[in-house]
Formats: sequence, C-alpha cells, structure tokens
Amino acid sequence: MAENVIYTIRVTFKPLEDIIVPAFSSKFSYTILRELLDDELRKFIDEKHSSREPLKPYRVSVVFNAKGKALYKTPSSRRILVLRKEWLYWFTSTLILDSFQVYPVIPKSSVKTKLGEVEFVDVKVTTRSFSDLVDSKQVNSLKISFVTPTLLSAKLCLPPRVRVDTVFNVYRLFPQPCLWLRSLVLYWNKYAPRGLRFRDGYRLCRLGDVLLAETGYSVRPVSVVYGKDGSVVVHRGFVGWVKYRVVEDWFAERIAPLLRLAELVGVGRSRSIGFGHVVVKYET
Repeated sequence: MAENVIYTIRVTFKPLEDIIVPAFSSKFSYTILRELLDDELRKFIDEKHSSREPLKPYRVSVVFNAKGKALYKTPSSRRILVLRKEWLYWFTSTLILDSFQVYPVIPKSSVKTKLGEVEFVDVKVTTRSFSDLVDSKQVNSLKISFVTPTLLSAKLCLPPRVRVDTVFNVYRLFPQPCLWLRSLVLYWNKYAPRGLRFRDGYRLCRLGDVLLAETGYSVRPVSVVYGKDGSVVVHRGFVGWVKYRVVEDWFAERIAPLLRLAELVGVGRSRSIGFGHVVVKYET
C-alpha cells in the first residue's frame, strides 16, 4: 500500500469588499478552500466534514491577518469580524490523501462566495510524507504556542483498560504534555504506515509528564463561539505558550516527528476546523 501524502496549502488573499465572516473564521477559510479544489477533493472533504469520524484527514485553519493574528470571536466580544477591503489575509489547510496528485488545487485569480469576493495573492502547495517527518531534527529545548483555542480532553490519557464512555469529559485549561502528545500519537497511528506507528504510544505519552519540564509559560483560558447546523456552541479551552526542556535525549528523538505533525494538523479536539492550531519554535 502506498504511503499517505500530506499536502499543506497556504492561501494568501485580499477581499475585494468588506466581508463579515462567522465568529470562528475557519468557516470562511473552508468556503474558499472548497472553491480551489477539484470536484473529487471537494466531495472528499465535504463527506469528511459532515461525518462524525474522529481524527479527520484534513484541517482548515482560521483566517489570520497580515500580522499573524488569528481571527475568532469570544462570547464577551460585541464586535463583529470584518475582513477589510484590500487588506491581506491568509489561512492554511492540510490534506492527507492516499493517492499522489501533483497539484491538488485549481489555479484561480479570484472567487466569489455568498459572503463576498476575494482575490488570490498567492497559493502555495507543499507535499511531504510521514517518512519525511521521522527525519525531523532532534531538539531538546522548544516553545509551543497554542494560537487558537485548544481543547484537550482529560479522557485522552485514561488507562487503556478504562472505558472512555464511563468517564465524564472535562477539557483541561493547561497543556499537560500527556494530553497533547496523546492526541498526536492517535492521529499519527491512524494515517502513518504500519512500520512507522508508535507501538508504545500510551507509555510514551505518560512519560511526557515526566520528561518534558516546563521552563516558562503564559497560558490563559478562553471561550469561543462556534455555530453548526443552526446551533451555537461555546467551547472553553486555552491559548498561550509553554517552553519545555526535554530531559532525555532519546525522548526528544521519539517525539520530534510528533512535534512536526502538530504544526501540520494541530492538537486536541476539533482541529479539523481550526482549533488547537500550534506553532513550534526550537531553541538552543
């Protein structure tokens, strides 16, 4: 069986008019992305988007402005989200596909949506494989920024013998290493080739609480509004950053591919719609 291909698409655009976007702007990103895909891929992500399948093989980020600020609305905010005419914005998307396509997007100069028209400034597509991620450089000091609200369920690190449906779900408001590592291992093992999967994934994640030492942090809880199928839901998560020192070299080597994956697909729940967007910076 051929190895899955990881496509990363970065779209830079400017509105041709002021556009009011949803409270969580990844909905608008998704609308634009659909217009750039061919019919087969559009049908693929629509089916996945509407399904209840966990760990979906795609991710669409929120819209970012030119300064890199993620655009989403909190319940306490009375301001509407508006993309200003002629200003630059961007978003990214990741698709994991089991067949190789040289260029998965259809070149277009602009697209008109129900919310407004945008002009494309740049569309970049990069490809990589899980084997490429395994070759990631080992680094023992790093900073992880949780750019959009991150939802890490305490259930992620339940012992294997405990049934998940017997435990009440609670989202943690601090990035406990075991939780974000577990969310990455589960994703990795679903799409990576059999020979590259983590056979000791649970043990590895539990060790994260011991072998990843926080050296600094700035984290705060945040609520965000997201509407789907006519209903509005308020999600409670966290944003901010944490600096870690990896205590053991062998552990740094084991988690290096997971950190690279985190930047491509995010961490935690609802990452396919832009939650849990992370940026990893390596420090000497």
